[in-house]
Amino acid sequence: MKHFVVACLALVLYHTSSVAQETSYTESFAGRIQGGLNMAFYTADFSSTGDILDCGQFSTGSGLNAVLQGIIEFPVTNNLGIGIGIGWAGRSGLMSRNNTYPTRDTTSGIESPLTSELTLDATMTYLEIQPDVRWALIGAYHERTLGLILGPRISLPLTTEFTQQEAVVSPEGATFIVDGQRSQTRHVASGKLTTRSQALVGASVGLESLIPIGEKIHLTPSLSFDYIFTNLLTDAPWNTYGIRAEVGIRFSGGRTDTVFVETVPVEPVVIAPIQIAMQFPRFSGEVVTGDHLVATLPIIPAVFFDSAQVNVPANYRRSLDASLTSTDPLEAHAWVLPRIARILEKNSGASVELVGAASITEDDRKGLGERRAESVKDALVRMGVAAGRIETRGAETPRVQSNPEFARGREENRRVDIVLKDAVLQEWVTAEQFAEVRSTIMVSAVRMGGDPASQKNLSLTIKVRGIDTTVSGIVAEIDLPVVRSVGTTQDTMHIGVDVSSMGALTHRDTIVNLNTLPRRQIDLQTEDFVAVLRFDYNSSKLTEDVKQLLEQLANKLPEGSIITVLGGADVLGSQERNEVLSEERATNTKNFIRSATSKKFTIEAGTAKEQYSDDTPQGRFLNRSIRVTARPK
Repeated sequence: MKHFVVACLALVLYHTSSVAQETSYTESFAGRIQGGLNMAFYTADFSSTGDILDCGQFSTGSGLNAVLQGIIEFPVTNNLGIGIGIGWAGRSGLMSRNNTYPTRDTTSGIESPLTSELTLDATMTYLEIQPDVRWALIGAYHERTLGLILGPRISLPLTTEFTQQEAVVSPEGATFIVDGQRSQTRHVASGKLTTRSQALVGASVGLESLIPIGEKIHLTPSLSFDYIFTNLLTDAPWNTYGIRAEVGIRFSGGRTDTVFVETVPVEPVVIAPIQIAMQFPRFSGEVVTGDHLVATLPIIPAVFFDSAQVNVPANYRRSLDASLTSTDPLEAHAWVLPRIARILEKNSGASVELVGAASITEDDRKGLGERRAESVKDALVRMGVAAGRIETRGAETPRVQSNPEFARGREENRRVDIVLKDAVLQEWVTAEQFAEVRSTIMVSAVRMGGDPASQKNLSLTIKVRGIDTTVSGIVAEIDLPVVRSVGTTQDTMHIGVDVSSMGALTHRDTIVNLNTLPRRQIDLQTEDFVAVLRFDYNSSKLTEDVKQLLEQLANKLPEGSIITVLGGADVLGSQERNEVLSEERATNTKNFIRSATSKKFTIEAGTAKEQYSDDTPQGRFLNRSIRVTARPK
């Protein structure tokens, strides 16, 4: 029993100590076989040798050859080794030059030059011996990703032969006469190079990589450059160098040792979940009350039709539903019929005249205009307007016709003009009472928990009323501005604050008693006031509607205000005419404001830079306008 307990205790201690088994490989040697291509280059300065006939000076040449060698390596350190290689290498190549001779045509007797190409084709193979040093630039020596090779190269000649030939280049019909036979090529000389050097000495440098394809087997691509210092012949200056691209298979030999490593058990790290602690936000601010000047969206009192069509286009709203009118004047034109219907609903004594028209390219223009007017009438009747309050008629052209010479002008003329009677088209300028809380909310939060290893580059995101503010780090102490509109009789205001980080979220609600905040009355606010006032086509004359708006504006603005008037025009017509028209519209507006009131204003007139899109008739109608803004002195 005692022995059994001891054995169990030993077994437990063995597993508790977590003895790990690792292996270590030590390379003793490696062998490889590799082969590839050698691009040999020649540099020479001779015209003849003991074997080569003098046919002119040779200087350069080249040739592509095969190479094959075996290499054995011995590691010296973890990143350095030595090697010795022996193999067969070709250094064959071709040199050529052009010669020119005087010749005579045997038929005509005319003399002319003959150009020929003389070639020297050298066949040279060598037994090469290469001792070298190999450095591992990247990785350990026996598995280097990138290595450097450097060493001398000794070459012993095996085959050294040559062939000299000459071929006619021009003129095309010229030939050599060899043994009574005509030929465009001739053999000059051939044979062995008897004056070859008995040994060549050079140097080689290259890069290699070991790509594992087995446990101790690697694919070895390499690229090297070698230069031979010795002349190829003893009686002529003829050198060679080359660029080699080779691939081989490398086999590693060595021993594998097993190492037992005892590891100390590591207590597991418990990572606390991320939490965010936040104090209840502190609040300070005031309630600001007053009036602000508002310009309602401009109405284009017309419905535009497609060519030869009489039905109200589908993009126009034709029901008094609860949908909100777009705040963009261009998009708001789609609500023109519901807006007219509501004006008639509010003004029981008012009526409307619908005048339909056509472009000059359409047939039966007056009849087409009448049918278009009836189509708009039907839409208004379906929205609750009594048919007796609607008068329709057709016209061949609109009362204010756009230039029919332009395609866009003809597009604008296909419309129904809406003329209200005994009702104002719109109340352009109103002074609306407002109240808003201008405050600062102070947020204090800290992030806790999470993986300590991921604590770098952390941040907290604070959201108040849909606006995110990011604070670097795990602690946030920040004051955030909050501006919020409230009712003039509203007593409380709710503000929610969210603080989040890496999926963790904390929320706090603050209820502010508005009756405890200081209140401040301010002057008329005009910062957001922008009024767009339209003009007729090619006109700078102010309409009665525009004059009424300007009178409303002058009555509501305090004396000393600064009014800016910017004139605009659409793309129809020349640029010069549109520039003049824009300036006239701004100037006429400026003069009318001065004549319509005794108040002293500073009025600035200019040309509008911002434009609505000219791609639609309603966009071009809106661009025939002035834009009026106002600000306190």
